[in-house]
Amino acid sequence: MVKRKPVVGKKFNRLLVLKEKSYPRYGGTGIHVCLRWRNKKNGFLNFLSDMGLRPSNNHSLERKNGHLGYFKKNGNDIQFYTK
Repeated sequence: MVKRKPVVGKKFNRLLVLKEKSYPRYGGTGIHVCLRWRNKKNGFLNFLSDMGLRPSNNHSLERKNGHLGYFKKNGNDIQFYTK
């Protein structure tokens, strides 16, 4: 299994940080990260509990519906796809 925190942080920065180069294409379009995963105290643990460990470096967290944000209610819509 592969560490996930740095990858998740970079992916979510494009949704949350206005100065990020890719913010206009992601956060600027309304794609968001749920509050449960953004919680400062337990956000990453909540995410890890919902999604599990990253299977390998050849996997990326993707959304089936690119118009929806990242949140548990999507359930199976948030899956790992081999690059």
